[in-house]
Amino acid sequence: MKKRNIICFISILLNIFFIFSGIFTIYKNHRVQILQKDNINKNFIKNAYYLAKQSQFETLNINSGDIVFLGDSLTNRSQWQELFNNSHIKNRGIDGDTTSGILNRLNTITRGHPKKIFLMIGINDLLHKQDTAYILSNYEKILNKIRTDSPDTIVYTESILPNNNIKSNRDVKFLNNELQKLSSSKIIYIDLFDRFVKYDKLPGEYTYDGTHLNGLGYSIWKHEINKYVN
Repeated sequence: MKKRNIICFISILLNIFFIFSGIFTIYKNHRVQILQKDNINKNFIKNAYYLAKQSQFETLNINSGDIVFLGDSLTNRSQWQELFNNSHIKNRGIDGDTTSGILNRLNTITRGHPKKIFLMIGINDLLHKQDTAYILSNYEKILNKIRTDSPDTIVYTESILPNNNIKSNRDVKFLNNELQKLSSSKIIYIDLFDRFVKYDKLPGEYTYDGTHLNGLGYSIWKHEINKYVN
């Protein structure tokens, strides 16, 4: 009798265990599906935004007298035309862009043979842990394509800014040094890094998140490149 009671008790415990295991498995699978759906939605929103901007730029004209600001969110989030009071300035920045993204959409710029291009790109490559050799290779391809497709365009390669959301700005400094070596009569390097860096960081008075600039930051950027724009 005692043995039978023990067996029944163990059986009840096992049933309870299997029931709760089943409930947990169902919950876990449902949770994973929700997270996967959220990630898909986030990626879709990001891709949709990029594709929408890229598609719009394909329909807009660049003219030979234009000054193009080309890059990622750092470029995109400034009102360059108003800052310089110059109607010939065209903003062609897209949030999240990389060197490969610029290379892919560069034809929409070079086909108009703009007077000047101000290029800042590369921080998103580093945030995505791309190798510096890969980034430099893309930079060279970008500059070569501009030189081939629009030989009269003057390119201003602006140094990558310090960033507080990566472990170290060592790779940023390395890339900037290499970019400076690519300079020529029509490829002019502008050092913005030294103007913005303090204790190997982007100072808080210039940024609201450690990557993007605030109004004061853009005012300083404008001041540093004013002589090249005008």
